[in-house]
Amino acid sequence: IQIRKIMTEEVAKMTAQLTEELSQAREQLTRACRELKDTKLQLQAMKEAQEAPLVRPAYSDVARRTPPASIPTPASSTGRAATPEPAFCTVDM
Repeated sequence: IQIRKIMTEEVAKMTAQLTEELSQAREQLTRACRELKDTKLQLQAMKEAQEAPLVRPAYSDVARRTPPASIPTPASSTGRAATPEPAFCTVDM
């Protein structure tokens, strides 16, 4: 009977110890998951910032610019002048 009492006490101690260790492990796992989630969000934000398109000028601003000096001219069989006048396009809003 004495041995049974000692065994019961030992089992109770070990159960309490294992319960505490399990609780600590759960807390650590919860913290690790939270850190991983935060890191994932930070990485997504960094990726989106890198992939964001550069600021592009408005179409109307580009259309008002003088075209580059070397404009490729299409081959024509209509007998036009050798140096055609550059075409300009503007968009008024």
